[in-house]
Amino acid sequence: MPVLCNPPLSDESCRKLESTLGFQLPIDYKAFLKQWNGIFVSTPDYVDLPFEKVSQGEIAFTSLFGFQTANKNLEIIEQTNELKEDIEQLDKIVVIGDDGGDNFYLLVHRADGHNVFYWDRTHLHDEDPIGEEDIPEQDESGNIYLISKTFSSFWHILLEHMEGLEFINQEW
Repeated sequence: MPVLCNPPLSDESCRKLESTLGFQLPIDYKAFLKQWNGIFVSTPDYVDLPFEKVSQGEIAFTSLFGFQTANKNLEIIEQTNELKEDIEQLDKIVVIGDDGGDNFYLLVHRADGHNVFYWDRTHLHDEDPIGEEDIPEQDESGNIYLISKTFSSFWHILLEHMEGLEFINQEW
C-alpha cells in the first residue's frame, strides 16, 4: 500500500503558513511539513487506528494535509478556512488531516501546548457513545476527542500502524 508524500516545505513556506494562520506551529509539526508536507494513504485508502474513546474501538486515517498543494481538498488552509466555523468553541486550530469520511484531525493551539484531536463531524461514533469525548459537540458539530498531547506522539501512532507501507514522493 503506497503512501504519497508532497515535496517538502521550505522554511519560508512554513513562515508563510504561520503568518496565514496567525500563530506559531509546534516545532515537531513544522519538521513533519519540512520533510513530508502531507501524506495520503492511496491504497486501500485508509488505515485503522485503535482508539478506545469510541465504541467501535478504532478510527480511520487517510491523510495529513499539506500546504500549497495541487489538490485543494487536501490543503491545510483551504480545509481550515472551510471548516473552522463549524467548531467555534475552539479558537486557534488547524485542520491537519482526515479519515476519508468527512471527519477530521485537528491541531489545536492551547495554553498547555499543541494537541491533536479527532473530530467526529459526521457523528459516525454516536451510535453507542461511551461518554469519553473531550470537547462535547455544540450546535450538532460532532464530538471532539483528544488523541495526543503532541504532534510527535500522534505521528508515531500513525507510523506504527503504517508499518511496511511504502512512502512515495509524488505531488498529489
